[in-house]
Amino acid sequence: MTAHWNNYWAQGNTSSFADEVDNEFQEQVDRIWLEAVAELSPQHQLLDIATGNGTIPLQLMKHTSKLPSTIVGCDLAKIDGQFAQQQAAQIAPEIRLIFDSEVNCETLPYEDQRFQLVCSQFGVEYSQLALSLKQIHRVLSANGTAQFICHHQDSFILKQNRHTLALLESQAFAELFQRGHQLNQAYGDISSRVKLRRALSSDDVKSANQNISALCDRLIEDHQDELSSTGALEQIQDVFSRYIQEPLSSRASRLNDVEQVYKLHTERLKDLRSAALSATQMANLEDLATQIGFITTSSEPIYCGQRLLGWHVKLSK
Repeated sequence: MTAHWNNYWAQGNTSSFADEVDNEFQEQVDRIWLEAVAELSPQHQLLDIATGNGTIPLQLMKHTSKLPSTIVGCDLAKIDGQFAQQQAAQIAPEIRLIFDSEVNCETLPYEDQRFQLVCSQFGVEYSQLALSLKQIHRVLSANGTAQFICHHQDSFILKQNRHTLALLESQAFAELFQRGHQLNQAYGDISSRVKLRRALSSDDVKSANQNISALCDRLIEDHQDELSSTGALEQIQDVFSRYIQEPLSSRASRLNDVEQVYKLHTERLKDLRSAALSATQMANLEDLATQIGFITTSSEPIYCGQRLLGWHVKLSK
């Protein structure tokens, strides 16, 4: 499961759905986390599960100095916290920010009752909750709390996700790369402007261009907004505009790289779709938390203006 997330976080993204993040969203989640840490002291410790590139710790440091002296961020993906740690050192040098890579929240490696707060922003719901909630309960101190922001099946994030997946999982989108390779073969090796002019006037290139143009028109008709937001057409076009004089095999490799980006993107969005929680699933989460030993549980939908953002979950030990 982690290869596509390794790739995603390595690109420097700060959210698991970066395209949908805006100021209104950030202000809402900042309020939630600032309230969550309001009662903590420097002697306490905070654990951020599925931390990615450390968005929660960094945002907290920007808005308040009243934080635990140690914040630990862990993630199942392979993450490099060096850049976030450098930012943290500039914002709040008195806070020790630790990143633990390739840590499964279903088997947390931390000692019992270490943390006074465990948080997760669009992360814990990707796990097997029967296992991860037990681990969270174990590492929480007496009277500690766990707070999560989780994906909601009916949120604006999931609605956009479904539209994008409809494009990425369509047969026409797969054909787009097939026809790109056919066009690449038709061009052959282009080592000079003379060869390029000859190729452009050849029947093979004209036919391949017509085929890919017809497919693009169909995709635009069916998925215009999603296609525009992905930038896939521009990336394929870029191979033939910027790199046309590279060897045929080099252009083919570039096309493969672009296709791989969208395969990884598809897997990430499928994960998100599977992780999102319905009202019934949220009720089951609260029941499970009670069975595990949490004293109080609560959940409520949260909004950005009129847009449904997700679930806010609070569990107290």
